[in-house]
Amino acid sequence: MLVLYLNFFCQQLLGHLLDLLEYYLILVKKYNALRSNTAILLTANSFFEILNLSGLFLTLAVTASGINIIPYGTAVFLQSHSFIGFFSAVFTITSLSFDRFLAVAFPIYYKTINQKLYIRGHFATVFIFIFYIIFLIIKSAINFGDWPVNGGRSDYFRILTNDNILSSFIYILFVPAIVLYGLVGLILIFKKVTDDEKMRKVYRSLFLIVFFNIGGYFFFFVDRRLHY
Repeated sequence: MLVLYLNFFCQQLLGHLLDLLEYYLILVKKYNALRSNTAILLTANSFFEILNLSGLFLTLAVTASGINIIPYGTAVFLQSHSFIGFFSAVFTITSLSFDRFLAVAFPIYYKTINQKLYIRGHFATVFIFIFYIIFLIIKSAINFGDWPVNGGRSDYFRILTNDNILSSFIYILFVPAIVLYGLVGLILIFKKVTDDEKMRKVYRSLFLIVFFNIGGYFFFFVDRRLHY
């Protein structure tokens, strides 16, 4: 079991390094393009990803200590930041898809948007969603606080999403993200771009976002449905 979690730890450590690299590119490098609306939203998404991945450090510590069973109430309290990061990262993926669609489909209007109000609107919806996640964490801790769980996050993730609409809601979140990124791709196909290299980079970025980011989360939830 410890070897398995060490393997996961190495994978998550790589994820941390990639997220920190994105932070460096956006916050340190002085490029105007990286200070755009999309860059700010990507920074928020990376922050939530780091919160999500940090939960594995606690899982590894519990496993290495030899503790096989802990109360769910204790586990969910210690991992609350990780759950908030996980669900918020999924939520911001949809927020990013809306931003990309707006920028590509209505470029003139997008350039006239007040950046402060626009970003505040995105963050307001994220914070409302976070408050809902916190409510579910508290509710599940009250109802299932004494339930024994192991060190794996999947065990108490199943309890957290039990008896509520959160699990189904997460599936719904993927629909607009996939549809909007698909529309962005179609618009770019029929849109004239003089720089072929620029077009190739756009297509490559879209493919990586949809396949790895959205696809990774989607298959995670499908796997949870099949095994629990």
